[in-house]
Amino acid sequence: MSVLFYGILTFFSALLIHLMVWRICLPKKNRALILANIFFWTLVLGAVVLRAIPDYLDYIVLYCCLAAAYIVSYPAMEADSPSLVIVRDIARAGRSGLDKSELYKTMSDEILVVARIDDLLADDLIRMDSGKYLLTAKGRFLSGVFVRFRRLLNAPKGG
Repeated sequence: MSVLFYGILTFFSALLIHLMVWRICLPKKNRALILANIFFWTLVLGAVVLRAIPDYLDYIVLYCCLAAAYIVSYPAMEADSPSLVIVRDIARAGRSGLDKSELYKTMSDEILVVARIDDLLADDLIRMDSGKYLLTAKGRFLSGVFVRFRRLLNAPKGG
């Protein structure tokens, strides 16, 4: 019981620190890296303070699993997914519903594409050179990881 309690308590402590930092000053770049740092240092502090609890390693594993799940899902929460934008707009329309033409107006390239390109530029995954987008070294590495992983899964090449 103490492993579950302390693992969840430490995770929510890191989550609270994350929320406080983001409320004070939202980082412009490398948010996932900063987030990983917050969770790492919270783990270190928790591991030092709680080193005497029974099943110490189980506590660390539980915390790492919770933190990894949150960190991996964070980029999806940060960006507006097209499906969530559609559902949100329909929900805002209420019982009267959302007119099809109104929905199509909100689903523009500005919402769906340009924001993603801006994110890629801000995260230094791509750069603009002579009116063309090019992958940076960081972008090549990351895309290579996903290409190899999809190949390993025998997944189709699409996104």
